[in-house]
Amino acid sequence: MAIKPMDVEACVRLGGKPEHGVCMVDGYPMATGEQIDVPILHDWMMKSRDATDWFGPRLVRMSPDAFLKIAPPTRYIREQIDYLKGRIRERKPLDAVWLEFALPPREGVRLASHEGRHRAKAAKEQGLESIPVFINNYQGG
Repeated sequence: MAIKPMDVEACVRLGGKPEHGVCMVDGYPMATGEQIDVPILHDWMMKSRDATDWFGPRLVRMSPDAFLKIAPPTRYIREQIDYLKGRIRERKPLDAVWLEFALPPREGVRLASHEGRHRAKAAKEQGLESIPVFINNYQGG
């Protein structure tokens, strides 16, 4: 099966390196352009800001362990992790993982949503020291 087209401009802007139709970010084959499966990631990729901006989406690099400490624990499905490890090894595009935080005015920061624990676990088992993580902060309740 052919790899869908990537967005080279977005890849470079977000610190990745285009290699054979895939945006490689520190060894993680990050999906861009038509390769993205989750629509919100496409929107965040287009709106991604400098890491110094507080609100809105931005792409950072984080160790898989750091991501897994923030995301709530889960029961892992071994078959899914093995499948994802194979995709990383074969440099087939995967959506970036994400953390979304609500910043209520008086209650402090809370994790509103997240996605990617299996991808982070697979990246860790493949020996990746960092993975691309979208962080989105918004004023919410």
